Amino acid sequence: MHRKDDNHKSIAEAFRRCGWIVTDTSWSRGRLLDMIIDRRKGEHYYVEVKKNDKSIMTTLEMKFIHEHPGLCKLVWSIEQVLEMSGRPQSTAF
Repeated sequence: MHRKDDNHKSIAEAFRRCGWIVTDTSWSRGRLLDMIIDRRKGEHYYVEVKKNDKSIMTTLEMKFIHEHPGLCKLVWSIEQVLEMSGRPQSTAF
């Protein structure tokens, strides 16, 4: 069974609050990344949530990222969500 990182729920909620549609794909056990985000503007990404910037990626995650260049984002903080969304980091939820 795939275990979600502790920050998975808060990252998904932050994307939603910034206007992204979030589809949780963490059930896929590495065949996809943890979520797909979309802003209905033709802008979408595959997101892998990690605990921090030192977290290790699996072989399947690395393969997926290699096969989808430019469409994958590694995210471990709300600040990164705000930056991707074009919102100031001082934005409080």
